[in-house]
Amino acid sequence: PGLNANANYHLGAEYKNIARALNAGKGFANPFGIDTGPTAWMPPVYPALLALLIAVVGPYRGLIAAVVLLKNLLLVGTGLLIYYLAGLSSRRLRPSVAVSLYGAWLLVFFHWFFQWTHDVWLIMLLVETTLVGGLLLHKWPKRVQTLAWGGLGGTVFLTSPAAGLAWLALSWDLARSRKLWQRIGPAVAIALAFVAAWSIRNAVVLGKPMLIKSNLFFDLYQGSFACASGVYDAPFLSHHPVWTSAQNPDSEYRRLGEARFVELYKQRFLAALRERPDVMLKQVGKRLLAATVWYHRYDPMLEGRRPPIRSVAYALPFASLSFLILFDRRRTFACPVRRSAVLVYSTFLVPYVLVAFYIRYLLPLTPILVLFAFWAAD
Repeated sequence: PGLNANANYHLGAEYKNIARALNAGKGFANPFGIDTGPTAWMPPVYPALLALLIAVVGPYRGLIAAVVLLKNLLLVGTGLLIYYLAGLSSRRLRPSVAVSLYGAWLLVFFHWFFQWTHDVWLIMLLVETTLVGGLLLHKWPKRVQTLAWGGLGGTVFLTSPAAGLAWLALSWDLARSRKLWQRIGPAVAIALAFVAAWSIRNAVVLGKPMLIKSNLFFDLYQGSFACASGVYDAPFLSHHPVWTSAQNPDSEYRRLGEARFVELYKQRFLAALRERPDVMLKQVGKRLLAATVWYHRYDPMLEGRRPPIRSVAYALPFASLSFLILFDRRRTFACPVRRSAVLVYSTFLVPYVLVAFYIRYLLPLTPILVLFAFWAAD
């Protein structure tokens, strides 16, 4: 009979549920698909975008088709961006080689790019915009551009805190290398104003100060003390509240509400950390390997045995970066394109290594990963 691998109906689970609540006039609420009230479980940008699409094309097939279309347009645009950046930063190889590597990467991880509709595509778009925006600012540091850079930073933070940290690191590098402290300072202030506005909303509606998303301590505990491998996969995430709360009226989230639920996991994490700090350290080490060289299967039922080609492809970008740092360090850090890519890559992954990780969190870096392999070959 076979197995249906198409998960384009997924739409980010909690993101989709919040979007439907927004569209129904219930506000930013109900992350697990049941009436549990206001939430800060997820960052606000993707649910707001999905809610807008629901208003235009409807909540079911039209929404799926719209997201798939946007995602595929982004993948085409990413190929063009890779071609352009490869042309700016190569010595010998043609940019078409980089595009070929990109096509191979898409095929190797076909399911994640063509059969899954989580937030990967939107975060990838903002990572690319951050990378290109930083390069434009490096070349033309005008006042209007720096203010737009601040607005971009706020949007990035409210889409993905990890991408926001990468934006902040790139801002620091621009200010340092181009002596743009007076321009970058206001841009950072604008971005932080976005974050502050959302945090004030969270404090008002949830009665508790929370920055961008409320589930930090939940993921800290789950990633290091509940998940044996230290790396999320489908069997482990099948027990996530988004899949279990609707069927269990006595679930902790439904019984306690979000603010108390988050506080409970904060206490659980801190207690576990005091008692078993060595476990946390080991799990961070496992996530570091999983984020760089070790391919951890997300869905063993779907993937079967670990395909060798996938394991090799997965490890190639980090191996390529290591090669560049060892043997071509001067050019890597002198070239603005390469330096920006390394900075975005390293800062983006740090929160996931420390808190929780699976392959979905790496894939928004796809253009950078492909360019690492291209530059090493070049």
